[in-house]
Amino acid sequence: MDDLPFLPVIYGSKLLEMMEEERLPVDLILSECGISRSVFLNPEGLMSIRQTRLLLGKYLGLTGSSFPAVRYGRRLGLVEHGILGFVFTWRGSFRDMLGMILNYFRVRFPLVSIDMVHEKEYFALRFECHDKIKPFEAFLLQAFISSFYENGSKLTKNIVVHCKSNLFGDMKLLHSALPAQVHDDHDFNELRFYASEAYMRGGDKGPMDAGGNADPFQEHAVVVRLRSFLLSHVGRNQSAEDVATHLGMSERTLRRRLADAGMSFNRIRMDVRMQVAERYLKTSDMSIERIADMVGYSDQATFTRAFGEWSELTPLAVRRLHRRSKTPVPLKKVIKMAGAER
Repeated sequence: MDDLPFLPVIYGSKLLEMMEEERLPVDLILSECGISRSVFLNPEGLMSIRQTRLLLGKYLGLTGSSFPAVRYGRRLGLVEHGILGFVFTWRGSFRDMLGMILNYFRVRFPLVSIDMVHEKEYFALRFECHDKIKPFEAFLLQAFISSFYENGSKLTKNIVVHCKSNLFGDMKLLHSALPAQVHDDHDFNELRFYASEAYMRGGDKGPMDAGGNADPFQEHAVVVRLRSFLLSHVGRNQSAEDVATHLGMSERTLRRRLADAGMSFNRIRMDVRMQVAERYLKTSDMSIERIADMVGYSDQATFTRAFGEWSELTPLAVRRLHRRSKTPVPLKKVIKMAGAER
């Protein structure tokens, strides 16, 4: 069973990306694990459980970074998980969409259990590992929680992590890697998405469904629909009024509902634009000026300033960092270049 195809290579590729940034001897590590680098050039390739364990073991034995699993998990967005198109073309209820995504992950990662719990004030995603991968349980749970947090934070800021006391270790250092509320006194490892900030603080006011009950799914659905519309019109300068009309509500109602989720229209619009721009920077040779125009900016300078606010790196620095080469550019050097370009 250990040699059965198990993990899509995209997940291994993101780990190699981290290794290269840390200047670890990637080719030597792959050789010692019996893995050919060519495996990662096949988009349909899979790594076995044994290969995954060996690669993780080598990396964890060499890395000097704090919370590498958290850093790794936060790199795994909708594109890496293969669900970007599904999320932004979905037209059913948010609850049904989430249920289908969880079923997808249960098939994609059979050694990690993900269950959904629905309470009055929140819904939660609960994570547990199969005994087969106990040696790397902490890494995988941290990575899953961080990835779902990173993706969920595109919908709401009302997210709280509840976990077992030994999952993350040093809680004082954790916040710099995972900017979330984390409570390490729980019987389960779960990510809670609250209906509103008031409920998250223990209050008694929040969005209500038709029956007068709190509905944590309702407000998150609005953000999904908003992001989907903005993605479909990413090259146009859509205003909050335009989007509100499309969603069948007033601009005031839209802004209020976004505020309940701890979000803002301008921030979401920028995030959608920059995520699209980042994909073009990493996967195409289009000029930065052309990319700026495609995501709705009238000139390259304005786009570069906005991108820097969003990512702390310039578009050119991101392109250089992620462009494959025989001599990877160290992350510190890229950040230094980004500062010089500004």
